[in-house]
Amino acid sequence: MGCFLEAVRCDASEHSRDRIPHCLSMISNDGAQYGILCQTLEARGVLLPAWVWLPWIPQLLTSLCRIEARAVKSIIGEVVKDHPQAVYYSLRAFFLRTPRR
Repeated sequence: MGCFLEAVRCDASEHSRDRIPHCLSMISNDGAQYGILCQTLEARGVLLPAWVWLPWIPQLLTSLCRIEARAVKSIIGEVVKDHPQAVYYSLRAFFLRTPRR
């Protein structure tokens, strides 16, 4: 995963950005505990430009309900800070469908 994220950081072309969904599926299969893949995403995900994550906002929001929440919080925070309008609808839909605790 570190190589995929580094490739996007060095060259944010469409070909390298196609690896982001693969990274998101890898962290969902990282296991029941916060593993090395989640740590890698947490450390390297924030180094990417925020606009790179825009197509995958729904997947990032869904990750907030799983073990990898800590890894994606900082990424979502950067995206919201730089592109609040792009995140609004997905964030609103996420909160409306998530049961209250």
